[in-house]
Amino acid sequence: MTKHLLPSLFLLIISLCGSSLYAQSYLITDFGAKEDPKLNNAVFIQKTIDKAAIKGGTVVVPAGTFITGSIHLKSNVTLQLNKNAILKGIASKEAYPSFPILHPLHTTSGQSGHALIYASQARNISITGEGTIDGNGEDPIFDTKSNPNTMRPYGLLIDGCTNVTISGIYMQNSAMWMQRYLNCNFLRITGIKVFNHANINNDGLDIDDCQNVIISDCIIDADDDALCFKSEGDHGVRNAVITNCILATHASAFKFGTGSTTGFEDIQFSNSVIRQSLATNMKHPFKQKSGLTGIDIASSDGAVIRNINISNISIDSLENPIFIKLGNRLRRTSITPEGKIGSIDGIRFSQISIKNGGRSPATITGFPENYISNISFRDIFIEHNGGGVAKDTVLTVPENADQYPGTRMFKRTLPATGFYVRHVKGITFDRVHFTLKAADPRPAFVFDDIEALQMNGLKIEGMSPKAAIMIKDSKDAVFNLSGGDAGMIRQINAKAVVIK
Repeated sequence: MTKHLLPSLFLLIISLCGSSLYAQSYLITDFGAKEDPKLNNAVFIQKTIDKAAIKGGTVVVPAGTFITGSIHLKSNVTLQLNKNAILKGIASKEAYPSFPILHPLHTTSGQSGHALIYASQARNISITGEGTIDGNGEDPIFDTKSNPNTMRPYGLLIDGCTNVTISGIYMQNSAMWMQRYLNCNFLRITGIKVFNHANINNDGLDIDDCQNVIISDCIIDADDDALCFKSEGDHGVRNAVITNCILATHASAFKFGTGSTTGFEDIQFSNSVIRQSLATNMKHPFKQKSGLTGIDIASSDGAVIRNINISNISIDSLENPIFIKLGNRLRRTSITPEGKIGSIDGIRFSQISIKNGGRSPATITGFPENYISNISFRDIFIEHNGGGVAKDTVLTVPENADQYPGTRMFKRTLPATGFYVRHVKGITFDRVHFTLKAADPRPAFVFDDIEALQMNGLKIEGMSPKAAIMIKDSKDAVFNLSGGDAGMIRQINAKAVVIK
């Protein structure tokens, strides 16, 4: 390398690294913070943040437990929690002021802006380290039994921020959702652990109207939804990658909705495990210890959902493994066009393993004249526990299109064991292996009001192949069955059904 290139190369390295090469560290104890169970350290931590924000820097929380109320994270500041450091929320409602939230839904619904850690319209912020954020949400002052409308602060509330990194830390015991990110761009969450079972409505991680999102290598165990994407503003969720995670819940593990006004597009979910929660206590009203739903995708308020790829997922011990619902609740916000009807188009599942499921099958349902379209399943392995009875085979399933979307909007038992599919155009099953572990008279598959169905390479074990598939009020279906056993299929008012 010639000598005249060295200065230019050095300047390039400096520009790529940015000002972080010179960023100074600030210890909160140097600004007055102390390990005192009766002391609210918020003012001292805030002084440290304000100092670091002048030129950009790192606020360091050393080993120890520091009680605090709300703190406001600012641009170009990293909050670093060292090993054995704990930021613990104080048991005082006055310590959590209502912060202004600029997300559109906040101005129309009056949702709370209270949080232990808050940031708004900030750039280049990080929360990192090996320490713990503890919301202290089990304290009686946050108890909803005596006051259902009591103020409950989030653990993290990040609104309208750009270049956000959350990494390495452990989070627990929020009074509300553990984390809520609204209208953020370039959001990276990696290597965190969340255990949130201190109060009702204890979500683990909520992403609302954010774009360019990476979530990886996280372990999230929550009483309510573990990882939940919402679209309640005018941006929607776009360009998101979720990979190498372990999710556990008493509600839904991986979820789109229920707030769903704009949409969810271009999302990849891969290489992850969905399992039963390790928590022994349950706050969730449905008291479903194993969890309600593994993968939960709903458009109920006009959202457009499209181009979603879900691959290499293991789902163990959830009551309902997969729930996809196009509904018509149409909860209005300031940005919801009147009369808007949502859509679900282009969801691809591959390499999905489902075992120890409850009596509910995977469900994919639109509503009359509003069809889900272009759904595919490839290399799906299902072990179903069975347990249905004869009367379950003739159940009438209500539409309930205007209700809260979730597996309990229908009856807990549906007239199928593997898949219940209704009001869908364009659905493909390639190489599905279905095993029934205990007696159950219901068909493995029920198709109702389906157009353009194709099934290839179906393998069924543990049940009689006779009438393993029921298709009714449908048309244009092709079944490529091994041996061409037409007895596997029961047809009721089905047209243009080809069995090979």
